[in-house]
Amino acid sequence: MIEGSIPPHIGNLTNLAYLNLSRNILNGSIPSIRNLTNLEMLDLGNNKLEGNIPDDFEELQRLGLLDISRSLLSGKFPNSLASFKQLRDLLLHNNRLSGSIPSNLGSCTNLELLDLSHNILTGSIPREIAELHNLQFYLNLSWNLLEGSLPLEIGKITMAQAIDVSANHLTGAIPSTIGSCVELFSLNLSQNSFQGSIPDSLENLQSLMSLDLSSNSLSGIIPPTLNKLKMLQHLNFSFNKLTGEILRGGPFANLSISISLNGNPNLCGPQVF
Repeated sequence: MIEGSIPPHIGNLTNLAYLNLSRNILNGSIPSIRNLTNLEMLDLGNNKLEGNIPDDFEELQRLGLLDISRSLLSGKFPNSLASFKQLRDLLLHNNRLSGSIPSNLGSCTNLELLDLSHNILTGSIPREIAELHNLQFYLNLSWNLLEGSLPLEIGKITMAQAIDVSANHLTGAIPSTIGSCVELFSLNLSQNSFQGSIPDSLENLQSLMSLDLSSNSLSGIIPPTLNKLKMLQHLNFSFNKLTGEILRGGPFANLSISISLNGNPNLCGPQVF
């Protein structure tokens, strides 16, 4: 329950390696910490911090974790974050960050977790972000204003456990390359404007437990290859334009699985909820 602003003199603690001020009620702007060049972890999340992310963060070349999530930060996504070659975890979700995601963020090749969800980011998803092949936890860009297609390079995130780009304005087809993300437990592409058919390549996601493609404009049949997804516990294809017969095998025959297909009036077969 610490309140008030972060003292500006905290920038004089030049030997700090770990600074955690999270889960308080700190307000005001983030002071200059450019002299904390030994800092490896910075956690300011869950406060009421305002203003921009300081440009002088680029001096923190040893930073491996940066968490300023769940605050009131605004302004454009800073290009300076792309200089963090050691950065593994970047969490800026639940703020008011605007502008586009800079393509040079792809220079953070050690990123294992990237969460920019619940902001007001615009523009397209840079293909360089989809090429962050060391992402092994999750990529979350949901609840923004992103447009354009999902890059074909998304298939290079082969170690990610979760990908969530839901609640944006993404269009085009779901790239078949998504089938190369073989470690996925969860895939959420819902609440966009994806078109075309559900790619057969999803059959390769043998670890998938949750698949949500709801509230898009997907058409065609439910691919029979989805019967091979033995680990599924949650499947949502509701509110699309799917046609044909509802599958009867695999996860569709397992009564313990949560399945939603409503809002597809041209599907036929046994009703599944």
